[in-house]
Order: sequence, then structure tokens, then C-alpha cells
Amino acid sequence: MKYYHLVDRDALEDPSRKTMFVHSARRLKDKHFYMRRKMDTIYEMSLRISSASTADHLRESLTELRVKTLVLLNALTCHAEWESREFFASLRALVYFQNDPKLRSSLALLEHDQVIALDYFRTFLKRSDAALHILHSGALPHNLALYERLKQTAHPVTQACLILKCHFDMEETCIIPLTDEILRAMKAG
Repeated sequence: MKYYHLVDRDALEDPSRKTMFVHSARRLKDKHFYMRRKMDTIYEMSLRISSASTADHLRESLTELRVKTLVLLNALTCHAEWESREFFASLRALVYFQNDPKLRSSLALLEHDQVIALDYFRTFLKRSDAALHILHSGALPHNLALYERLKQTAHPVTQACLILKCHFDMEETCIIPLTDEILRAMKAG
């Protein structure tokens, strides 16, 4: 067990901590699965925006991407708040993070990545709002350069999804194995 030396064995005996942690670990995995599916859909949509052949198609695609991005952004914001408030609180109650600088720095990096990804989503929402305003104005048939620039509106979403993919991958290679070890220790204990 890679992380078992970091686990507070006395804390494993507390039934309320065990229950809270088991629930949190399960929820983390479920949320990752849900958000990855949503993120993959948004990522694919963001890549297709640049190939929109007409202003109407671009407007429809940006509108749909905005709606899906708002749903994901809301879910990610709630998830980040839950992770800070509940998941990491229950994890800190069971693990001595101060004894492993690599794990501690990984957690800090995870939090930072999530903040950056959320900022990219918000940037897209601002840019797409402006782009949709232009698209609704009807100015595009006469301005090909502007149309080409508007097709790049989804780039921040693409970037946000790539950052989140790395974020989830890192959580799944760092945090999930740690939670799995704690769960195994709870069953054995």
C-alpha cells in the first residue's frame, strides 16, 4: 500500500468519520464519471465550432455550447465547493498530508488547475455572449475576417476541457488510489 503509512489508524476507528469518508469517496467517483461525460461532449462540440459553414450554423452551435457549458460550469462549481468543504475535510481527518510533500503539492496543483479551467469556461461565456450579439446583428455577410474570428470563440472551452481532463486524470491517479487504500483499510480493520 503506497499511502497506508499516511493514514491515521485511530481515526479509522471513528464510525462517523468512516461513514462520511465512504460516502465522500463514492460520490467523488460518481461525479467524475458524470462530469467526464459532460466534458467530453462539450469538448467535441467546441472542436466542431471552427468548421461552422454558415453564420446560422455558428449561432446555433455557439448557443448550444453555451447552454451545455453553463450546466457543466454549475456542476463543476458545486463539485469544487463540495470537494473543499466535505471530501477533503473527511480525507484530512484520516490522512497525515504533512508527512508527504509530494502528495501535498499534488493537491495544491489540483486545486489550481480547477480554478484555471473554471476561468477558461467563464472567458468562453463572455466571448460567446459578444459573438452571439454580433451574429444576431446580421453584420457577418459583409465581414469574412470577423466571421473567421468568431469561429474561434470556443477555443477557451477547448482549453478548459483539456485542463480538466488532466485534472481528473491526476485525481484518479493520486486521490482515488489513496481513497481506495483507506477503504480497504477500513474493511480490514
